[in-house]
Amino acid sequence: MHLPPPSTSASPRPLLVALHGPDLTAAQMEALTGLSGYADAHRLAVAYSDTASPGDAGYVLAVIRDAAVAGPVLIDRARVYVLASASAAALAWHAACDPGARVAAAVVVAGASYGGCCPPGRVRVYHAHGAAGPASWPDGATPAAVGWLLAGPPR
Repeated sequence: MHLPPPSTSASPRPLLVALHGPDLTAAQMEALTGLSGYADAHRLAVAYSDTASPGDAGYVLAVIRDAAVAGPVLIDRARVYVLASASAAALAWHAACDPGARVAAAVVVAGASYGGCCPPGRVRVYHAHGAAGPASWPDGATPAAVGWLLAGPPR
């Protein structure tokens, strides 16, 4: 878990759950995406997670629950986001479609879609594929995707 630097504000922070495919570890995902630096600049907590099997729908729910009670940073349960790549995409889709997860938005990079489960307008999902291969994170893709997550619904 990467926590934002200490602050004088006691306000809850958004949580970004970062899931990766089978060829990466949580540490490699952190290094590859640069999410920790982005999180520090934007006051986010990031839960880097070594994912379970793509069919383990309860896994992301447990990560969110555990992060929310792990303190010292309060997590804003209305601003929980999921970012996933490769086979972890199924976990992100499950979380986005599960009302109990209370996920505000999800970004899926180079992963299969899980269509048809989300009621229109309930959750925003940004689904992208890169030209460099199934596990690519093109330069600049992570800040752009996370910026999209944090922007909220289109105005």
